[in-house]
Amino acid sequence: TKVRTSDALLNARLVGLYFSAHWCGPCRSFTPMLAEMYEHLNAAYPTHGLEIVFVSGDRDEHSFRSYYQTMPWRAIPFDQLHFVKQALNMTYGVRGIPSFVVLDAVSGQVVVPASQSRQEVVTACRGGEQSIEALLESWLHRAPASTQELLSMLELSTQEVANKTEPTDPDDNPYLQRTQGATNGGHTYAADPDISARVKTHFERLVRAGHNPNSAAANALKIAAEGPTGQPEKNPGVFHGMASYKGPIRKQDALEKAFVTLRDSNSASSVSDVLSTAQKYLKNAVKEPWEPKYRSFKLSNKVADTVTRVEGGWSLLQALGFEIIGAAQDFKANIPVAADLAMMDETITRLMKDANGSSN
Repeated sequence: TKVRTSDALLNARLVGLYFSAHWCGPCRSFTPMLAEMYEHLNAAYPTHGLEIVFVSGDRDEHSFRSYYQTMPWRAIPFDQLHFVKQALNMTYGVRGIPSFVVLDAVSGQVVVPASQSRQEVVTACRGGEQSIEALLESWLHRAPASTQELLSMLELSTQEVANKTEPTDPDDNPYLQRTQGATNGGHTYAADPDISARVKTHFERLVRAGHNPNSAAANALKIAAEGPTGQPEKNPGVFHGMASYKGPIRKQDALEKAFVTLRDSNSASSVSDVLSTAQKYLKNAVKEPWEPKYRSFKLSNKVADTVTRVEGGWSLLQALGFEIIGAAQDFKANIPVAADLAMMDETITRLMKDANGSSN
């Protein structure tokens, strides 16, 4: 049965391309070992994150089908191989079979080349189940640093969504926040399931569908935070007598308050410096949003000092959406994975116009 690539690789963290053919003796010896590893991981860890795709070198469809029946994973359809096989061989330097190339599903970079993976699989299978699990763990740790940092930032963002108790919308009425397990009109609202698992599922689906990792992360957080109807979950509140107080309604937007404080406490040039610096870092993130190094900076560097030395500078950064984190030797400002970069840029541009207007 044919399925879309995005569906076939829905939960993949690693993608293994297995170049093999029925007529190849060494292939027929290696395939059972690879299948043993794959089946054990499926049984022990249903969401282990490794998906394998068979790239056949068979000369006819009958041989392809006969050989593929011995495999527990996916395959590129035989009638489509001529479109992609040569390109895959050239891209990953496949000069013979069997060849097994392990890719990072987020960046597409090679994690384990064919020159290493085959021997590692053989050694792990000979070592038993624990060796197989250890091998997968080592492959996951070999993913590019940018992928690991991105996933770490995504995990932190899911924790923030899960732990959030105060409404983010200044017009959001705290009396309409859904109470987990509350009963209303005979309907019981179940407690929210593990939001990090839901975000992970949405993130992987979006990456498989072709979204860049930053966009996928932001959209995954948004989807996970919404109810089944696509709207933030709220119960009918006071109209049914089931409202639960979650905090005071904010009378003034935090961003506007921070901006007014900054503007009233400093010269126009200092205000302009703060906004220009924030926008400079933001534009770096917009150029390559998938690179964590463009989403984080130390507040002690000379450029960021134009913000930190100004009264209210930190507060404005936080109100704009930057996260201020204390490290062992310094403070760092981060642009969250879930941040809407375009919206932040528009907001800074608007504040710069307001600042220039008030100084004239």
